[in-house]
Parts: sequence; C-alpha cells; structure tokens
Amino acid sequence: EGAKACLNSSDGQEMSQAYRRGNRWLQVLRRIISSEYFPGKAWRQAKKATLSHQPTLILGSGITHYPNCIHLDLDDFPGVDVVADGQRLPFADQSLAGVVCEVVLEHVEQANRLIGEVFRVLKPGGSVFMIVPFLFPYHGHPSDYRRWSAEGLKADFSDFVDCEVGVHAGPCSAMVNLLSDWFALVLGQSGGHGYVALKGFATAVLFSIKFL
Repeated sequence: EGAKACLNSSDGQEMSQAYRRGNRWLQVLRRIISSEYFPGKAWRQAKKATLSHQPTLILGSGITHYPNCIHLDLDDFPGVDVVADGQRLPFADQSLAGVVCEVVLEHVEQANRLIGEVFRVLKPGGSVFMIVPFLFPYHGHPSDYRRWSAEGLKADFSDFVDCEVGVHAGPCSAMVNLLSDWFALVLGQSGGHGYVALKGFATAVLFSIKFL
C-alpha cells in the first residue's frame, strides 16, 4: 500500500525574515487584496485526512503549526521540532503515517530525492498531502527550480498508489498573480522594494478577478 505525494525547502536568513509574523490586521488585509483564493473543498478534505494520521510530519513547516504533528524545516523557526534537510530525512524506514508539504517542493533542488525519502519513511497505507505550483511566477527563496502539470505529478509520484491530483487555486488566481508580476517586470522591476511596490499596486487593482 502507499500514499499520495510530498517535501521540504531550502531557505536561509532571507527566508527567515520573510516568514516572521507580521501585524495581524495587515495579514488579514493582505489575504483579501491578494491573488490567493482557495474555495475548493476536496483539497481541504484531503489535507484533513492526512493530518488525521499519526504520526504526521510537516515538511518545510516554517512558522506553520499543526497540533500533534512533527514540524521539520531547514531553519529553526518557532515551533520547529526537527531542523534537517528533507532530502535526507532523519527518520527510520516506515516510521511515519502521514506527511504534509505545502508549496515548498519547487524550492528543493533534488525533488525526486526528497520524494524518495518520503516514500521510504511512510508506513504501508500512509498518506501524503502536497501543494505544488503549476501556473505561478518565479519566487526564489532562495531558489525556485520547477513547476508541475497533472501528468508530471503522477510521473514523479509513480511509486505511490491512489495518487489523486486536483486544483488548489484556479486560473483566475493565477491570472492575477501573473499579470501583477508582468506589470512590475515590464516597468523594469524584477526584485527589491520597487518590484514589491509595483506588484502590490497591480494586485490591488486586479485582485477581485480571483473571485471569478
């Protein structure tokens, strides 16, 4: 028996700074005026099902925290239980019942090696929940290596059984993200405060499109 999917990320001081908790109300405002809109139920149910397995590993957890889970990251963020590289998991074979990994596999240089490690540490019948990008701008923290189609995911996770691929955020969210990124790039800003300001302005103008 097998599972469904997985990972970790490569970060550093810049990543640590990017993931510091900010002002609560500013975070709420950013969630509204953003390209992110995740209305689907299927992925929430799949994630909940994986988290119900114990013990469950959160790979590349950052500051995210889930009760009764093992949190692993390259950096010692608050709440991280294990500081390690997901490409060399410090767990015995078939020792975990679940693995959750959200939007970090694209930052792993040897993604297939990490996927193999996840397969190794999962118990028979274990479950993996993963979110990866398809249509999404480059975002190096510090590096960004790849994107996946549905066929690509099934190929990379061919050792797993019952592999289900679905949609996390739809094409309108992708449209807002790509157009706001293009707006900054066409005006000559590919990084730094200028890029952030221009992308933020374009997102504020376009964000309502995501609800389509």
